[in-house]
This record gives sequence, structure tokens and C-alpha cells, in this order.
Amino acid sequence: MSERAFVAALNSEQPFVPAYFPYDVMVNLKGACALADALLHVPLAQDEVETDKGLPIIDARPSRLFRQGYLAGAINLQEGNGFETWLGTFVKPGTAFYLVAASHEKLRELMGRAAKIGYEPFIKQAFVLQGPVQMDVLDIEDLKMYEDDYTIIDVRNASEAAAQPVFTHAINIPLSELQERARLIPIHKPVVVHCAGGYRSAAGSSIIANALRGKTKVYDLGEAVKQFTALAVHP
Repeated sequence: MSERAFVAALNSEQPFVPAYFPYDVMVNLKGACALADALLHVPLAQDEVETDKGLPIIDARPSRLFRQGYLAGAINLQEGNGFETWLGTFVKPGTAFYLVAASHEKLRELMGRAAKIGYEPFIKQAFVLQGPVQMDVLDIEDLKMYEDDYTIIDVRNASEAAAQPVFTHAINIPLSELQERARLIPIHKPVVVHCAGGYRSAAGSSIIANALRGKTKVYDLGEAVKQFTALAVHP
């Protein structure tokens, strides 16, 4: 192929660059402080705290617990292999944030995960939560029968969505772009959010719910997407 075609092909599948990358370059050049000392300075609360309006709330509990109750405005960024990457995507370097977990043991583990990208100084408060707000539960059978009655948001990467579409009329907004584009989502129908397996849709549905502020119902399809993947006809 030509040089131009080669360069275009090479650049076509480049992943997004999380916000924390440039920050970590500077931390590495300067040198980070000792991990144990850094974690000692993270403010811990025995009970849930009153959060400052406008600061990000990262709720790392499993999606099933998040749907049972969460703090208004929280992003459900579940513990998993991508936790640090998404934390450093949704929270810009230097921004104070709250960290929520299902237990004190998990909380300390997640603080260590945050420290892997140098984010432990930005934790305003870390605590365990039994939250007051509940997320609506999706009727899966209704979605199967009346797919067109929902606005379906696919938060996978564009290449994933193009290669393996799950719903015919889904709107693809990659999770990395969702905070900037969520307010553009139509609100005349209930919104259903899906990804490939349930991890990204948990974060995506919480981001969309925060952005739309109750103007329409927002559902996380979660792991139930596998029921639809099996039925999808791929090109």
C-alpha cells in the first residue's frame, strides 16, 4: 500500500488518550513519594459523608449494589481491570473527588489502585456507602418486544460497534466521549445503555442519568446484553 494508506490504517484504530497520561509523565520525571506514606494522608471516613456539590463521586461498588442505592451524581466505575484507566479519564488531574466502596477492605484496595496513576492526593474523602437513590430496573422482555420504544446508547468504541452491532438503531457514543456528549441524547424515550459485557454500561448509564437529570428514565442493560448479542445478525 502507499505511505498515505499505511499511515491512515495505522492511525485508524488508535485508542483514546486518558487525561491522566500527561500528568503521569510529569510525576514520573519528578519522582513519586513513597506509596505507604501517600496512602496515610488519604482522608478516610467511617460513615458516608456530606459531599460537596460539583465534585466527582466515583462509586466503585458492583453495579447491582449501585442500582439499589447511590449518591446523586455518582459515576458507577466498578472495580475491574480498567478501573485506573477510567478513573484517570473521568477525573482530570488535580480535581478533588470522592471514592466509594462496598467495604473498608475494598476501599483501601481501591485507594492503592488510584495511587497507581498518582491520584491518591486528589481523594477528598474515601468511605463506604449504603446510598439513598435507586436506579430503575429495566424490563428485559419489554425491550425485546418493543426495541423501538427505547433510545439505545452503545458505549463501546466505534470500531467495536461497527464490527458487531447489537441493536439496529443504537446510537454509538464511546464511553470516553460520554461526559461531553451525554446532554445531546434524545429524551423523548427511555434510555437503555449497553456495552459488550456490562462494565462500561454501568459507568455510562450513571453518567447519562446525571446529565439528563430525571428528564427521562435511564437503564443499564448490564450483563443482559449477552441475551441480545446472541440474537444479533452481524454484517
